[in-house]
Amino acid sequence: SQKQLLNDGLFLLTIGTDDRMRLWNSSTGENTLVNYGKVSNESKKGLKFTVSHGCSSEFAFVPCSSTVAIYTIYSGDLITTLKGHYSSVDCCVFQPNFQELYSSGRDGNILAWVPYLWEPEPDDTHSEKLPSKQCLNSAYEDTWSSSDSEAG
Repeated sequence: SQKQLLNDGLFLLTIGTDDRMRLWNSSTGENTLVNYGKVSNESKKGLKFTVSHGCSSEFAFVPCSSTVAIYTIYSGDLITTLKGHYSSVDCCVFQPNFQELYSSGRDGNILAWVPYLWEPEPDDTHSEKLPSKQCLNSAYEDTWSSSDSEAG
């Protein structure tokens, strides 16, 4: 199984070949019983996942087929799924200085993910809605389209 020691050193996060992610108390060795649901491990090998550092909530970034699933570590909630790869995602790495996530896939791409930062509007006169999910950095967005969508 793959393991990540959390920043505070008090907990260890693991993903096993039984499609389960578990949070362990590192001083007692006990499973904290946080329920993450099924965490798919199709390859039946250790997933190269990562955890956030320096965020107000701690997150786990887990490769899941051609996407990256984001879980809150202490509650087990699946927050969102990052989509951008065309094949299986092999690994994720979190860069704490820039609060960026990098994912690498079998499609040969390395994608950079940054949190969408927004500021509250001072009034309600703006009708523009701001996205509430993490976005792919526009510098890394893919403009590829399939020939099926161009047929006409």
